[in-house]
Amino acid sequence: MTEPEGDYLLRTDEEELARMGLQHSLWRPIAEEMWDAAGIGNGMRVLDLGCGPGDATLDLAERVGPQGSVLAIDRSPPFLDHLRVRLREKGWDERVETVEADFSRLGLKAETLDAVWARWTFCWDSDVSATLAQVAQALRPGGVLVVQDYLNYGGLRLEPREPAFERVVDAVLRSWEDSGGDPDICSRLPGLMADNGLLLEQDIPITRTISPDDSMWEWPTTFFRSFVPELVNLGLLNSREGEAFEEAWSRASLNPGTRFPLPPMQGQVARKPQAGERDS
Repeated sequence: MTEPEGDYLLRTDEEELARMGLQHSLWRPIAEEMWDAAGIGNGMRVLDLGCGPGDATLDLAERVGPQGSVLAIDRSPPFLDHLRVRLREKGWDERVETVEADFSRLGLKAETLDAVWARWTFCWDSDVSATLAQVAQALRPGGVLVVQDYLNYGGLRLEPREPAFERVVDAVLRSWEDSGGDPDICSRLPGLMADNGLLLEQDIPITRTISPDDSMWEWPTTFFRSFVPELVNLGLLNSREGEAFEEAWSRASLNPGTRFPLPPMQGQVARKPQAGERDS
């Protein structure tokens, strides 16, 4: 098992690559709707912030076409290495630039980006305002920031209720906050965007309740079964609590009457104003 890198709590091994690929395939329709709403298209220069292994990066690269380009930034060398292999296979080395960087030192050039995509990125960021300042200066006037992130992760519950699952949610929140992240980041983002000169144009709730026969059931299943052992390793759960979660999730998965509201999220689109627009 790969050890977490610095304050990045999730793994970067083959199992995690597969989990993230599944995650992107399940959430791709929402991403594409948001890209359409933001006007991301042919010939644009787009940043995939916190790109991970590059599943969204590749979709963005196809969307902007050979006349456009994508800048893919992540702090995980294994993820970026994986993306570079995929780019070579597609012959897209020139279309996508990969950069290893922490959010505090993105090294973005002023007014060089038409759009920025950030999915489940700011919730892991210990200084979101500083990151937004870098993003804002890098966007061209009229450029857009497109975000999909969490609003109230701590509200997760299974129905019928499973106390063992709720203990795991509490442990996830503690690990998240210990790393400097914020699982309720979308409640703060509009104010932080405004503080950094970005105008929020769309703020769309993303909610969905699933049952075990829904293809989306694999998303929480793969996450919790991957991350609960990490919570035990971190001392945030004991081994018996980890086992109790497995039993609870198995019961829920076998019960066709189970209902699971997914973590509430927001889709947010903010734009950098044109010269003089803010005062008009």
